[in-house]
Amino acid sequence: MKVTKLFTVALLSMSLLLTAACSGNVKETSGGEGSKEDVTTTDEDANNADDAEQDASDSVPSETPEEVVEEQSYDPNLDLGGYEYVIACFYGADVWHPEAGKSEMGDLLLARYKEIEEQNNCTIKFIDCTTDEFLDGINTSAASGVKYADQVHVNMDMYQKLMSADYLAPMSELPYINVEDEKWNQYYMGVTTNKEGKLFGLDFLSWPNRKPFPDQCVFFNKTLVKELGLSDPYEMYDKGEWTWENFRKLLLDSTRDTNGDNVNDIYGITCVGNLMEYAALYSNGAHTFDVVDGKYQFGLANDAAYKALQFTSDIRNVDQTFLSFPEDAHWGLPLDTFKAHGTVFFMRDVIYFQDLKDNEHEFGMLPFPKGPDLQGNYPTATWNADTQVQSILKIGTDVEKAAYIFNRITEPFDGYAVGDWEDYALRNHFMKDEKAFEIFKQMCANSVTDGFSIYGGDNHWKISQAINDTIKLVKTPAEAINSVKDELQTFLDENYN
Repeated sequence: MKVTKLFTVALLSMSLLLTAACSGNVKETSGGEGSKEDVTTTDEDANNADDAEQDASDSVPSETPEEVVEEQSYDPNLDLGGYEYVIACFYGADVWHPEAGKSEMGDLLLARYKEIEEQNNCTIKFIDCTTDEFLDGINTSAASGVKYADQVHVNMDMYQKLMSADYLAPMSELPYINVEDEKWNQYYMGVTTNKEGKLFGLDFLSWPNRKPFPDQCVFFNKTLVKELGLSDPYEMYDKGEWTWENFRKLLLDSTRDTNGDNVNDIYGITCVGNLMEYAALYSNGAHTFDVVDGKYQFGLANDAAYKALQFTSDIRNVDQTFLSFPEDAHWGLPLDTFKAHGTVFFMRDVIYFQDLKDNEHEFGMLPFPKGPDLQGNYPTATWNADTQVQSILKIGTDVEKAAYIFNRITEPFDGYAVGDWEDYALRNHFMKDEKAFEIFKQMCANSVTDGFSIYGGDNHWKISQAINDTIKLVKTPAEAINSVKDELQTFLDENYN
């Protein structure tokens, strides 16, 4: 990657975002609750950050866990000389300093902080901040050389900016952190590794309540499927019949006027924004970018992509089996409608399955159906802009001490093993639906980046705008994609090729 060019762009874009002079509120690990204010530019992203990273109300296993004994790869009594370790939280506040007594996992983490502080002669503090406050703080740090924070929890947009600006320490080169350790979330490695093979962000699966978050999951109402006499989607999937053609028929059969007033009471599917379009692209083998012979190429100017966008346009505009909402409607309305049994299918990332727990209907989960041109792995899904990792800032930071503390914080809790997250997720998040959990793991294994970490927010948004032109019938799929192709290929050439 050509860091110098991206450094200038990233610094400029970050500086333009700054509106606040405050660098945040520092709190120590006394059990104080983290900031609850909106930490991104949209309510939706803030909700994802809170929900996706810490399920504070989840129950732990009722059975007594077996004692787990693991060999430590570090000196637990290393004296850090009073080092102050700071975690900046504009994402994941509930993950890193949970309220005492609110959850079993949160209390275990607070005890872990206390243990580290006592054993290693250090303090662990937090900065509660908005996105603008974080950017203000990090840019001030870059200009002065004075540390702002050691650890930061970021989504892919911020990760791309910080990595390109050379603000992050390479995790793959730090002491105490073995990126091959099974506790790290290996699914995200491809997203966070740059072209030179360096990795600047890690996620972990060493706590029971952690799990990956693939996007483009298709949830369905099992109860409505039975009541409406529809084909069982799980059976279709097992028989290899979960295809675009059969899915389209199923949506047509699902959309109904149940009371004779000439207004549909049940629709086939709904989702937020253009998630269905992205899912269709990947399910037909089209990607926002491809790497061919080491060169980055814009990946959507092809028949596979055009077919995918035509398929979804037909669902929306020809069949009218997609339930749309006004552009200014609250982002939670599609989910609320699905929970109220207004659609048979709903699309979102996997975290939303657990929101269906307390409902009189039963629900299942599938990948998006397979397209006719897909070559390669199926089921498909992506790690998207809301994929979140932890990074260590290097400006003014003692990165060796920071790496030591970060590694200790993310160790398994006493009595638990790294793999316990699977059983915990099956019981707490997938409502013991073993079929859904099996599919979830398949999707994780096959997921790829949606390109957000490559293009950055501004350029990735241009792809979304082109897709929206196909939804609104402003342009054909080929016209829409070709309108942004040259500009995005130039970006890839200048910064990656």
